[in-house]
Amino acid sequence: MTDSPINFALLKETYDIECKAAQGRDGLGELPKDFWESYSAMANTDGGSIFLGVAEKKDAFKVLGIKKPEKVIKDLVDTANSRDKVSVNLLTNSDIVRHTFEPGKVIEIKVRRATRQERPVYLKKTPIGNSYRRRHEADQRMTDDEVKRMLADQQYDSLDHRILKGYGLEDLDKSSLSAFRQSVAVRSPETNFDALSDLDFLRQIRGWRKDRESGEEGLTVAGLLMFGSYPTIRDEFPHYFVDYQEQAAPGEEPRYLDRICPDGAWSGNLYDFYRKVYPKLVSDLKAEFLLKGGVREGESPAHVAVREAFVNALVHADYSVPTSVLVVKRPDFFSFKNPGLMRVPFAVAMAGGESDSRNKSIQDMFRMIGAGERQGFGIRKILDGWKKFDWRIPYFEEKDEPSPRVVVTLSMLSLFPEQAVQILSSHYRKPWGQFSETEKVALVLAFTEGAVTHGRLSQFCVDHPRDVSATLHGLEKSGALETTGQYRAKTYHIPGHMLPTAEDVFESTTNSDVNTTNLEPSTTNLEPSTTNLEPNTTNLDDKGRIVHVQFHHPFVDDIATLTPAFRQELETIAKLPRTKKKLSRDEMIEVILELCRNQYVTSGALSVLLNREITTLRGQYLAPLKAEGKLKLAFPRTPTDPKQAYLAT
Repeated sequence: MTDSPINFALLKETYDIECKAAQGRDGLGELPKDFWESYSAMANTDGGSIFLGVAEKKDAFKVLGIKKPEKVIKDLVDTANSRDKVSVNLLTNSDIVRHTFEPGKVIEIKVRRATRQERPVYLKKTPIGNSYRRRHEADQRMTDDEVKRMLADQQYDSLDHRILKGYGLEDLDKSSLSAFRQSVAVRSPETNFDALSDLDFLRQIRGWRKDRESGEEGLTVAGLLMFGSYPTIRDEFPHYFVDYQEQAAPGEEPRYLDRICPDGAWSGNLYDFYRKVYPKLVSDLKAEFLLKGGVREGESPAHVAVREAFVNALVHADYSVPTSVLVVKRPDFFSFKNPGLMRVPFAVAMAGGESDSRNKSIQDMFRMIGAGERQGFGIRKILDGWKKFDWRIPYFEEKDEPSPRVVVTLSMLSLFPEQAVQILSSHYRKPWGQFSETEKVALVLAFTEGAVTHGRLSQFCVDHPRDVSATLHGLEKSGALETTGQYRAKTYHIPGHMLPTAEDVFESTTNSDVNTTNLEPSTTNLEPSTTNLEPNTTNLDDKGRIVHVQFHHPFVDDIATLTPAFRQELETIAKLPRTKKKLSRDEMIEVILELCRNQYVTSGALSVLLNREITTLRGQYLAPLKAEGKLKLAFPRTPTDPKQAYLAT
């Protein structure tokens, strides 16, 4: 119990919270009917708190209080323990907290994130149709596919142990298996695996398994993914695709310097993908490492971090998800994307020691050749390795729309670029040395990355989440930062210096790590000069889209600049609205989101592609989709900019 006031707006920026009036018909208090949807949603996502006795309307919070809290709490506990109502009770006595306010008691219910074995948390005894997730601060019913993936994670400790029906040794690429065996023999000659047949070797590494209960035996998912041929892998996993891209810096040509993906010239399996890609990933790292007899002896922390991030993407992937494994190398960063969300909370993964790989046999196979950690310290190794250098903290991001995926970005840009520190030091009247370390990090991130969020800053410091919020609010209050958005979507910018405007993207080709425009000293604001360069083609990618260093995705604006092939591809996606005047809302939304997938598209370009008036698109589709969190604005500070562009989230 506490008598201290709660700043709900501040709390909502730090945690996922839901406020419900919970007054009941008699005004004495009642557990709301939609409470359990929020409970399910928070348990299936990242947890949070539900406050009963607080009304939220138009971003304002009003404490109403609960006059008979004991009645509400009894109803809550009774329902939580009823398996007819909810699949699992996650609550303990300490998770139900009474707060005292002048109007009455406010009940806080702390809902933890359910474990893999407990998810999905569902209602009414049936997971399909009764499981929820939190998306954009709302409770949304999970799709059948999402529920099935959670059930599979719950049922199978390792997804790659499954025995495949109808598959045999003939479905494997013999050269891949032979190369793997040779690598294991060189690294661990004491195993004497070279004396085994291919079948017995596969049994040893769980690429072939026998079910002791049923007597069934055969090739496992691990054996197929590691050593199969691309067509046979696709027979079992239709969405399987592995892709490596070495990209030039934004604005440079050619955009793609190298690419490795299944093209018929090689097997397309995970092992061959690893041995083809890893040497290319580390070829330009400025560090020495030695090979003795083909076995690595001594590596730099950067090599270790890159290898861990690469292997993590392969062993934690859910290959049933319609998203590819994508590895990108650019002069300024590495990026690793894998389908599927993390099995353990990010905070647990950062601490290390808890291993819950989705594909444990594949993980063991990589360990046999010296790649990957088993003890759950993979992320810890990535973070520690990158700390050895003056580089930005690795960025870990989970997204569940349009399909679940994890993206890890290892930036090789300086954490504290000297030029940025000099500019910021000379700008503020307050001496740079008097800012706290967390404040310095926040300001530098806002300067070099265009914006900083609570989540991003938290990755750079060990402060409690509420202290991070207090730091950001203090910088906002002093005028050092200003904000866009609200709650967990809130971003902080240095006034006058933030993510590029539409004018910067479409009329200027200036791309650099640090914006070098002159900043006149001011007590609050940074005012960059607005020098613009004449447009030219040096900032177009190989499809004719505009690229900018501060955006991870290209822009589609002028249809005429696109290559004929890519324009045809977009027009094919938009064929239905281009040829039909009347279209259902769901059909139009599906096309818009597909056009905006992995690229920003301006409203003008959408108007041309969809054969619809701009005002109609903005009012009926783009604005609602933005409000629902399905589209992201390229320029949030100027939402009505005529050149506003949209990205599917």
